[in-house]
Amino acid sequence: MKKQTKRAAIEGVFGQFLSGMEAGDISPIAKLLSDNVKISFSNIGDLEGKQEAIKGLSNPIFPKSVVKHFISNNYTATEGNIGKQSAYLTGFVVDTLEEDNQEAWFGGYFTNSYELTDEGWEIVDLRFELDWLIGSNPGIQHWKEPRRTIGWSPNMTLPKIISELDSPWRVFPKSDEFGSDEEQILDAYTQYAWATDHDIGLMKDLFTEQLEANLVPVGRIDNKRELMTVISTFRSGRVSSHHAIGDYEIEVIGDVANMKIFRRTPVHVTKDTINRNFFSATYDCSLRKIDGKWKFEKFFYTEGNVFERGNA
Repeated sequence: MKKQTKRAAIEGVFGQFLSGMEAGDISPIAKLLSDNVKISFSNIGDLEGKQEAIKGLSNPIFPKSVVKHFISNNYTATEGNIGKQSAYLTGFVVDTLEEDNQEAWFGGYFTNSYELTDEGWEIVDLRFELDWLIGSNPGIQHWKEPRRTIGWSPNMTLPKIISELDSPWRVFPKSDEFGSDEEQILDAYTQYAWATDHDIGLMKDLFTEQLEANLVPVGRIDNKRELMTVISTFRSGRVSSHHAIGDYEIEVIGDVANMKIFRRTPVHVTKDTINRNFFSATYDCSLRKIDGKWKFEKFFYTEGNVFERGNA
């Protein structure tokens, strides 16, 4: 039997945590947390210690509502018995599945820390930054709003996540585990998305020098420097941006690969749509493995009409 990787085990723990939150059942979450766990959520505040965490995490549960989470952009780096993870959460909460329901969609970033104990991997630190929120629902009225302005001001609420201290690529630049080619290719996009949204410096080794790209609404881009300059300029003046993966296809042929990324789009949630996936943008990418690292050599982004793909 193949041994489970540390990454898979850690991401399994996180999946259990989110499943408990989604279902409104806190009881299974307690065993996942260390006794001295620290939780910093921009929408609900700071919690320290297992008992306070369980009490505080009970607040955002919606037992009388329908809640659904979509986790994406999952990346975990490890060093010995320590793990660092980033992930993006998209979700919705509705009071009913009727047409005239009260509905809210939201999204945000996690960076989490884990430690391996005799009982398995435990969560020692959870950080979440609510990135966007649309709509309204009574279950989230107590949430603090996402940041709306850039720059510093007196009495402002500081972000819960800073890439230089919290992202797995900064904490463990060389993870002691390497996944399959497909995992490494998907990780390349995940790193690109994080770099675009938080930390442009993490992008410099992701592209070949002769990169060919075309991004809506920018147009044609002919090399890595131009792409990074465009993205850095695009990112300035924005409070936040998010590039969450909705679905993907990867084809590996030796040292070259093709990848298609689909970006999820929120739709009105009803009995008819709750188990359907809707998207409105795609990335079509070609990558090449150079000195053991997958790099993008073609990178095309298009957006437009909403389309459906598979089941949620």
